[in-house]
Amino acid sequence: MSTKRPTIPARKYSCFSRLNLLRIVISSISLIFIGCSTIIANDSSFNIKNANKLEKEGWAKVPDIIKSVKCPSFPENTVLLTDFGGKGDKHSDNRLAFSKALQALSKKGGGKLIVPPGEYFVDGPIILKDNINIEIQKNARVFFSTNTESYLPLVKQRWGGVVLYNYTPLIYGYQLKNIALTGKGTIDGTGAEWSNAWRKREHTDVDKVRQMGNDRIPENQRVFGNGFLDLNGDGKDDGYGDSKRHFLRLPLIHFYECKNVMIKNLTIKDSPFWTIHTAFCKNITIKNITVKGDAANNDGIDPDSCENVLIENCLINTSDDAIAIKAGRDQDAWDRPGTKNIVIRNNRLSSRANALCIGSEMSGGVSSVFVENNVLLKGAHALCFKCNLDRGGFVSNIYIRNIKIETANKAILIFRMDYHGYRGNHFPTHFSDFFISDITCKKVTQKPFKIIGVKDSPIQRIFLNNIKVEKAGEKSVSEYTKDIILKNVAVNGKLINTPFTNLPTEKNKKPAFIHATYFMDGLLKSKKQLEQTRFEQFDFMYVMAVPHWTAKDFEMPEKDIMNKLVYNFEYTKTNLFSDNYSPVPFIPDLIAKAHKKNVKVLLSIPGTTRFNPIVNDAKKMAVFARVMAAVIKKHNYDGIDIDWESTINIDKHTALMMELRKALNSLEKTSPKRKYYLTTALNVYLKYSKEQAQKLSRSIDWINLMTYDMGGGAWSHKATHNTPFDKIKKVLKENWLNFSKDKICIGLANYGFYYKKVIPGKKYKESLKSRSRYFFYKELPAFLKKGWKESYDEKAEVPYYFSPDKTDFITIDNKRSLTRKIEWILKKKYRGVFWWEFHLDCFPPVAGEKYAAHPLIDYITSIIRRNSKKIH
Repeated sequence: MSTKRPTIPARKYSCFSRLNLLRIVISSISLIFIGCSTIIANDSSFNIKNANKLEKEGWAKVPDIIKSVKCPSFPENTVLLTDFGGKGDKHSDNRLAFSKALQALSKKGGGKLIVPPGEYFVDGPIILKDNINIEIQKNARVFFSTNTESYLPLVKQRWGGVVLYNYTPLIYGYQLKNIALTGKGTIDGTGAEWSNAWRKREHTDVDKVRQMGNDRIPENQRVFGNGFLDLNGDGKDDGYGDSKRHFLRLPLIHFYECKNVMIKNLTIKDSPFWTIHTAFCKNITIKNITVKGDAANNDGIDPDSCENVLIENCLINTSDDAIAIKAGRDQDAWDRPGTKNIVIRNNRLSSRANALCIGSEMSGGVSSVFVENNVLLKGAHALCFKCNLDRGGFVSNIYIRNIKIETANKAILIFRMDYHGYRGNHFPTHFSDFFISDITCKKVTQKPFKIIGVKDSPIQRIFLNNIKVEKAGEKSVSEYTKDIILKNVAVNGKLINTPFTNLPTEKNKKPAFIHATYFMDGLLKSKKQLEQTRFEQFDFMYVMAVPHWTAKDFEMPEKDIMNKLVYNFEYTKTNLFSDNYSPVPFIPDLIAKAHKKNVKVLLSIPGTTRFNPIVNDAKKMAVFARVMAAVIKKHNYDGIDIDWESTINIDKHTALMMELRKALNSLEKTSPKRKYYLTTALNVYLKYSKEQAQKLSRSIDWINLMTYDMGGGAWSHKATHNTPFDKIKKVLKENWLNFSKDKICIGLANYGFYYKKVIPGKKYKESLKSRSRYFFYKELPAFLKKGWKESYDEKAEVPYYFSPDKTDFITIDNKRSLTRKIEWILKKKYRGVFWWEFHLDCFPPVAGEKYAAHPLIDYITSIIRRNSKKIH
C-alpha cells in the first residue's frame, strides 16, 4: 500500500479555505457472504485468503524487529548519588547532586548512577548524558519541584506534535546514545500540583503552537516557557522571545533524537503532561514498568516519530491514553520522520480515555505496529485510531492479536477522522491494512465497532477475525469504508453476517444552527469572551451556552441525535458601520467543522440596548445590513442572529430585521440553492400586537425568548425565584400568543441567586446587590452536604434551598422543576429550549470519560430525547 505523504501546498490555507466538507456521498460497496464471514469489498485482491496471508507475513517480521532494537550498553563505572551530596531526606534539593554525579560519570565515559533508598527532592530537571544508566533502587523516590523557573533554560522538544522551545522537561535527554532509567524505585512528577492550574491557562499558547506548526515558522522562533531563548550564549534573547510567561505543561520524561534507550522496572507516576514521551528516537526498550496518573493529558507511553520500539510487561493506569503511538502534528510533521517497527506485548492497560491508540498526532505516518497478548482492563475505547482533516499522513500495516478486553465504555474499536482541535483544512489521513484477530471483550457499553472515514479517504482493507463480544449496548456503525472483512465476529452471542449500519449523510440529516457572535464596536470595555453552544434534535431545538474557557475541551458529540452549535462572543474595537468591518471567528475552525457535521453557522451580534444608534438612523441601518451580509458571504456563514435582550422599540427592531432579511434575500439570489437564516433574542416581557407579530414573523426564522431573570436579582428590590414557572406560562399566554409556537425557543437557566438574610418574596427599599450573588448549579452538592434543605414552591413549581439556620436561601432550578418545564414545552410544541449555561453544570470527569461531567444537562437531554420521539 502507498505511504506517500500529502503534497504540501504552496500557499497558506486559512481556516475557511476548504469548504468542500459538505460534498459527502456514501461510497458504493459490494457485499460477498462466505459462511460465517462478511466481506465489504471493492478490491477483489483483498479477500479472506489474501488477508490471512498478509497477516501471517506481517507477524513473521516481529522477531527481526525485536533483534534490531539495540539495547544500551554502559561502562562498568558506578557512583552513588550520595557521594555527590545527595540527601534522601525529602527536603534537601538534589538537583546539583544529580548534575555533579552525571558530569563525573560522563568524564569517565559513562556508567551507572545509583540512587539509594530515600526521598530525593529535585528542584528542577535532571538532564541526562551519553552512556549513563540512572538506577533508582527499591524504596527510593525521586520527586520534583513545581517551581516553574527552576526548569530553565528553554530546550528543544516536541510538544503536542510540534517542535518548539519550552521549559526543560523533568527528565530530559537531547541527541544522546545509550541512556537508561532503571531500578525498582519511583519517579514522581508531582504533576497534580501544577497540571490543573496550567491547563486552565494554556489554551492561548496551544493555539499559537498549532498555528506556528501550520505556518512552518522557523523552530528558533517558536519560543515559549518564560519567553527568553538564548541559543548563542551571549546572555541576550535571540530576538524571538516575548519575555512573557507561557503555560505549556511539561512531560515527565522526554528524550529527543536519542538512540539506544531503556526504561525498566520503575514506577513512574503523576506526570504534569505526557508521562514517557520519546521523539525522533531509535531503539527503545520499555519493560516491566508501572505508570500511574490521574491528571488531564497524562498519556502513559508516547513513542513519537520513533523507530524500533519494544514495550512489554508494563502496567499502565492513566486518565488519558495508556499507550499512544504518534508521529507529529499537521504541516510541521509532513517532512519529518514517521513511526515504524513498534512491538507492544504482554501489558495490562487501563485508561479513562483510550487503552491503546494511534494518533491523533500522526502526520508523519505510522506503519508496522504489532500489538499482542495484552489485557485492556478498561477504557472509553479499547483500540482507537484517531485524527482529523488537518493531519494528512497515513496509518498502515497495523497488526493486533490475542487481546483480552474487560470493559470498554464506548467502543472496542474506533476509527475517527473528526478528532477535536480541527483547524479547517482538508488533508485526509489514509488508513489501510489493519489485521485484528483473536479479541475477546466482556462488555462494551455502546458500539463494539465504529469505523468512520471520509469520502476522499475511506478507511480500507480491515480484517476483523475471531472476535467475541459477550455484551454490547448498541449496534456497530461504519461510514466511508472499503474492503472490510469480518470473519467469525460475534456480538451478544450472534455472528455478524451483515455489514455495519451506515450512518446517514447530509441528505437525510436535519441541519442544526450555530450562532458565532460578536459584540458591537467599543460598547463593552470588558475583554472577556464567551461562547455558547446550541443543539438541535429532530424538530426540537436544544440551545446551550458554553464559555470560552470550557469550549476548548468541548467536542462535537459522537451521538448523531445531537449536533453542536456555538455562540462566540467577541469584543471588538472595529467600526461597526464601516464597510471594512470584518470580524474573525474566535474559534478558527468553527465554520468548517460545523459544515462537516451538517451544522449551519450564524453570525450573531449581541448588543442589548446598544442597537439604538442603528435603528434610529435609516442610513446606519442600511450600512449595518450591507456590512453584515458582506461578512456572512466572506466567511461562509449561514445567516445572522440579533441578540437584543432588553426592552426595545418593537417597530424599530422589526424594521432592522426587515432590512437584514432583504440583505439575506439578496445573498440567496447569488446562491439559489442556499438558505440564509435570521434569528433574534428578545425580552420575555415585550408584548406584540397581532399585526406586529405577523410583520416580524415574516422576516425571522425564530425568537430566542429570555424566560429567565424573571424574579429577583442583584439589581432588584425583591427576592423571588429566577425562573418561576407560573410566571413563564402567564407571560407566554398574555404576551406571545400572536406568534406561532414554532417561532419561539423558551429560555432555561442552571444558575440562580444566593440571598443572605433576605426573606423570600419581600420587597426592600435598597437594591439587593450587597445581599445577593449569582449561584451556579455545580455549587449545589457542596451546600447540600452542609445541611441545606430543599423547599418546593408548588404554585411556582420551582425549588428553594434554605440554610440550616433558615437565614439564607438559594433560588435555582433542579431536575424536578426542569422536567416539568421541558415536558410542558414539548407538549405545547414550542420550537425548542435554550440553556444558560454549559460550564455552570461542570463537574469532574466520570470514569471512562475524558471531559467534564454535566449531570443536569445530561438529565435534561434524556428528557428531550425521550419525549421528542413521541411528539415530533
